[in-house]
Amino acid sequence: MALTEAEQQQASKKRHACITNKQESDSKRSVLDAYGYQVINTIGSGSYAIVKSAFSKKYTVKVAVKIIQKNKAPKDYIDKFLPREIELVKVLRHPNLICFLQSIETTARVYLVMELAEGGDLLNILNRQRYIKELQAGR
Repeated sequence: MALTEAEQQQASKKRHACITNKQESDSKRSVLDAYGYQVINTIGSGSYAIVKSAFSKKYTVKVAVKIIQKNKAPKDYIDKFLPREIELVKVLRHPNLICFLQSIETTARVYLVMELAEGGDLLNILNRQRYIKELQAGR
C-alpha cells in the first residue's frame, strides 16, 4: 500500500522529531556525564524545566539536577531572577536547607545541581500527613 505525499511528509516530520528529541536527550546526558553525573530518572517537570535525579561520582551521593531550557524560559527569568537565585543558594548554609552543589551553563540550558530530598518536599509531606506536629516542624 503506497503512502500519499501528505502521509509521507507527516511520517518524515515524526522521524525528524524523534531524532531531534534523541539528540536533545543525548546532549543533556553528555553535559552531565562530562561533569560526573549519571542520570537516573526524571522526577519532575514544568513549562521550561525538568528535574532529574542523578548520581554524583564526585560527591558519591544522589543529587537533583534542574535543567532549565533557555529558549522556553521567560527572558526576565533568565536575565534577572535565575542569576539572583543562583547567587543566593550558593551562600545559604543551614542543616534544614537543601545544599546547592553546582551550576552549569551551556548555550541552550542551565543545570542546577542540588542535594536530593529523597522524602520529597514539604508539600508532599503535608499532602501525605495533612499536618505536621510541632516537634517535627521545629526540627
